[in-house]
Amino acid sequence: MAVLGRCASMPPEDSPLHMPSREDTVAGLSRSVLWLAEKQPSLMRAAVRLWLNAHVARARGGPRAPHWLLLETANRLRYRLPVKATLGNGQRIWVPLNDLIGETIYKSGYYEPDWVAIIQRLLEPGMVFFDVGAHIGQYTLLASEAVGSEGQVHSFEPDPDTYWFLDASVHLNRLRNVKSHCVALSTEPGTKSLYLAPVSSLGDSSLAPPKGYVGVTRTVPCTSLDAYVATHRVPRVDLMKVDIEGAELDLVRGGRELLGGHEKPLIVMEFEETRQRAFGTSCRLLAEALRAHGYTLLTGAGAHWHSYTPSPADPASLNVLAVPEHRRDAVLGALKELASPASIA
Repeated sequence: MAVLGRCASMPPEDSPLHMPSREDTVAGLSRSVLWLAEKQPSLMRAAVRLWLNAHVARARGGPRAPHWLLLETANRLRYRLPVKATLGNGQRIWVPLNDLIGETIYKSGYYEPDWVAIIQRLLEPGMVFFDVGAHIGQYTLLASEAVGSEGQVHSFEPDPDTYWFLDASVHLNRLRNVKSHCVALSTEPGTKSLYLAPVSSLGDSSLAPPKGYVGVTRTVPCTSLDAYVATHRVPRVDLMKVDIEGAELDLVRGGRELLGGHEKPLIVMEFEETRQRAFGTSCRLLAEALRAHGYTLLTGAGAHWHSYTPSPADPASLNVLAVPEHRRDAVLGALKELASPASIA
């Protein structure tokens, strides 16, 4: 009777069996892959590496967008997809394909191309450049080329996994004028907790919990700007790029001797009110600290630059150029050359 009951529930012979659509099949496979990423992370990391290798092989003719499932699986695993890309100046760079900055460089050659041009214009052979919050090393590589064999580049990236990309790119290009360090710059030497952001936005990791904080922290070494300069006998610093997700005021406090001296560096620094508040500070306090050291603050592009005072109307994130007051006119003259037809390649 049980057999008869089952037979009675079967469709008639002339009724077509329900076959899943292609969309249903793909959705089911996708769910299975993501489920495996949760349950068998080691196995899936190996599978993701093979998948990435296949993607790279298919993309030899030029940048190619990876499959969304590859990206999502890697993100679930907190695995950074390492691929080689080419900067706009021809240098090779390792990038994490599932990170915003890495993906942008992979597709377009540069991240923040306007600021790339500004920093390239401000650098000259023989200069000393500090890349603070170096991320995967775009500005480190560009500065290495610009300052040449007589110059120096010092790079600081506290996240060990992100630092791998920076260090790998330095070695890939055989850069002998770069010293890279897996360390944070803060008020004083010691250790601090680094709060990690999702792998899709590695640049958001911070010494204070960032937006999208994934609940993972790492204890990282730190030093101060003044301590590093003294310990490594750095003769001077000509230009600094600082992007450390809200810890900028701590950097300034740890660099009183360098920033308060007569031969102070130019600084390109990110101002972001939300990140400043995470440290109990503000863009206003950061601006005041820089002005107290004899800096004038500028924002703009091309031939149009103006003095900067933090305002509620500011964009969420803003790059500001801090210039020693006695060098203001000379720096503005150099920047205006970027807007001239002769400066456009």
